[in-house]
Amino acid sequence: MFLWLTFLMPDMAHIRLFFGMLGGGDWSVKGQPVFALLVYGGMVVLYHFWGWLQEHRPYWVKQAANPWAEGIVHAVMLFLVITNPGAPRGFIYFQF
Repeated sequence: MFLWLTFLMPDMAHIRLFFGMLGGGDWSVKGQPVFALLVYGGMVVLYHFWGWLQEHRPYWVKQAANPWAEGIVHAVMLFLVITNPGAPRGFIYFQF
């Protein structure tokens, strides 16, 4: 995490301030980021849960499987990926 901050923060003073605020800063969050996290993250959690069910409980999946519902869920996830605006700043491509 520390190395990634060197790309995001303008200087070391800001990095020290960042870590200092982690301990005593304001941890309150507005409603919109929490809502976005629940919508986008919730779909990912459901997708992985469904994959786990397919691997570990195939009988349950056979009973609950509905091709239309699975297609709709995939379509919603694809829509969310395409329409997600991302971060307001530029993307930094970083490869080791």
